[in-house]
Amino acid sequence: MSKKIFTLLGLPASGKGTQAETLAGLYHLDNIGIGDLIRTAIENGPEDDPLVTEMKKNYDSGIPQPDHIVFPLLEEKLKNCKNGVVFDNFPFSHDQARFLQGYASKHSWDQPVIIYLNVDPETAIKRMMSRRICDNCGAVFIASQAQVCDQCGGKLIARADDNEETIRTRIDYYYPRIQEMVKLFSPTGRVLVIDGEPSIKQVAIAIEKQISELTKKLAA
Repeated sequence: MSKKIFTLLGLPASGKGTQAETLAGLYHLDNIGIGDLIRTAIENGPEDDPLVTEMKKNYDSGIPQPDHIVFPLLEEKLKNCKNGVVFDNFPFSHDQARFLQGYASKHSWDQPVIIYLNVDPETAIKRMMSRRICDNCGAVFIASQAQVCDQCGGKLIARADDNEETIRTRIDYYYPRIQEMVKLFSPTGRVLVIDGEPSIKQVAIAIEKQISELTKKLAA
């Protein structure tokens, strides 16, 4: 059976991370975050390596890593994926889309399925304003009244950049790029548009249903 590629696209706080974890568990896939790849490369790389220095500088400045850094790391990671992969907001450009489609073709993987979690920007803002993060394990909680993480007992805190002005700036950055990717992949017939407004469980059910319908359609 060919290896699968699922990409979750959506605004911050649209539920991408949660649904990516669910999909990864359901289909026994690797859940790859580009940010995690970069952090691991920085932590494990020699300090005097110019590439590691560049990655750390970009990371500390909040600048997206260029493709000449991302692609080799990603290709190495994909080699070890047994059944396929789930991505969170990748690809995010035409070059990244070509890379992923090319990798799938070269290694006889299924072509990417894009899952767009469509939420109103105002919904995303409200979710982010109420978001709390564990200062110990990094677990994320939306609209939680709890003060302590139920996973590790750490303290729940608000992110420094979870203020309305910063959030709107991030949405202005993400939204057109997401729409561009949806438009780019639409002709492949492998784009699933999911209403991201309902509960986590309802969204997960909708995703699974559309994937099942797409699988039957592609097999016909």
